[in-house]
Amino acid sequence: MRRDLLLHNTPPEWNVKVLTQDDFDYYCDRAGIAVKETPLELPGLYICRDSQPQIFLSDELRGFERLFIAFHALAHHWLHPPGVQMFHGLSNRVEYEADVVAACALIPKTTLTHYWPSEIADVYGYTHDLITFRCEIFDRWRI
Repeated sequence: MRRDLLLHNTPPEWNVKVLTQDDFDYYCDRAGIAVKETPLELPGLYICRDSQPQIFLSDELRGFERLFIAFHALAHHWLHPPGVQMFHGLSNRVEYEADVVAACALIPKTTLTHYWPSEIADVYGYTHDLITFRCEIFDRWRI
């Protein structure tokens, strides 16, 4: 993972405060990214078409899963060159970096270091898998 890339290209409040749907909407509006919910086979998709960045989200996503996918797609805009990026979990470095951005957006370092994982699950309703992944990011990369 390119830690410096993440720290340089994400907004200052990333990994400091829990980011919300309002934050996602703000970042997309500021960057001129069109966001559309639509039936998709994949959870999310980021593309740049005619120099217009677009994020497509499955209309079946709800709650924190939707927000995770939204920040995952936005991470491709922040970190990776224009082109088609599809959400495939942890299949390669690009997808891993986008997952790291999304996990840190939902569970910032400040939250992770102040609460036990079980408390994070109780307060935010996150899955054990997400919290475990976030803990692994912290242990490995100290972010």
